[in-house]
Amino acid sequence: MNYFRENFKQQCLLRGYKQVAAVSFIKEEAAALCIVHLDNPEPEQEIARAAELKAVYGSVWLVFLSSDESTRFRGQAEVYYGQSPYVLYWYVDVEAKKFYVLDGQPDDIMGLKSVIVSALDGNVDEVTPALPTPPHSLPVLTIVLAAINLVMLILMYLNGYGQNPLLVAARFGAIIPARIWGAGEYHRLLTAMFVHFGWGHLFMNLAGMFIFGTRIERYYGKISFLAIYFASGLLSSVASLLLTRGFSAGASGAVYGLVGAAFVYTKMRGSMDLISNHIILIYIIMGLGAGFLMPNVDYFGHIGGLIGGVLAGFIAVKLNVQERGN
Repeated sequence: MNYFRENFKQQCLLRGYKQVAAVSFIKEEAAALCIVHLDNPEPEQEIARAAELKAVYGSVWLVFLSSDESTRFRGQAEVYYGQSPYVLYWYVDVEAKKFYVLDGQPDDIMGLKSVIVSALDGNVDEVTPALPTPPHSLPVLTIVLAAINLVMLILMYLNGYGQNPLLVAARFGAIIPARIWGAGEYHRLLTAMFVHFGWGHLFMNLAGMFIFGTRIERYYGKISFLAIYFASGLLSSVASLLLTRGFSAGASGAVYGLVGAAFVYTKMRGSMDLISNHIILIYIIMGLGAGFLMPNVDYFGHIGGLIGGVLAGFIAVKLNVQERGN
């Protein structure tokens, strides 16, 4: 029992939770707050306190984690009404090294499941230490990149894209293998990241950019964000050139790179504004799967961008930790 409590404490601290009592921890992400109590004998009192925090936070998660069979699932399933504060009752069987939740309740919030599993296994040193959750700030670079893509498409339409889309896209820098290999126009590997085939193509990429780009810019920092975005976009262009071998363009490779970097961060740190690595993995599988099923989708470019984002994100996380330690 004692080993689990100590491991749980260390895992919470490694993953960005703050200790506020002997066996109580909190973590803030965006406008959400997660409060964790281990073997707390008075849940009613803590629920009342959590209810007072609703005016401060958009959502409050209150987790009662029991490692004592006598207090297992002290609360009942009906306590979880689906409204803040969200009251969760979880149980760990330390001897069997198993983790249980009540039916109908989520089994993870802000990376807490990974904390519990690692604490049960005793893997205290395998998690990259968490940096403090960065404050909210205007995602300037994400907005600038989105604006550049938007202006580029407007200029393409003003130059006749509606009447002759392929010719105009080629003129604005889309990937054309014959022009790259034959005429040495390697700049197309970069310019293609800002060329889109119509409004639907653009807005899909802008949606992904604002969902993941804003988080990458906030959690990784602006320099790392740019490095991840352009490294992923360039690797996507190279993959498209070598494997798709056709006319291609778009920011989707760079966006998949942002998704890959988000997956790395959530895998190593726990979560990113309530987005866990499980949610991101589902997004990746669905996105790549749709790419294989839909016509005229450069799935090799998507995969190349994803790989670039994973690699660049991993390097950025490691460098960030080293900078903090120096």
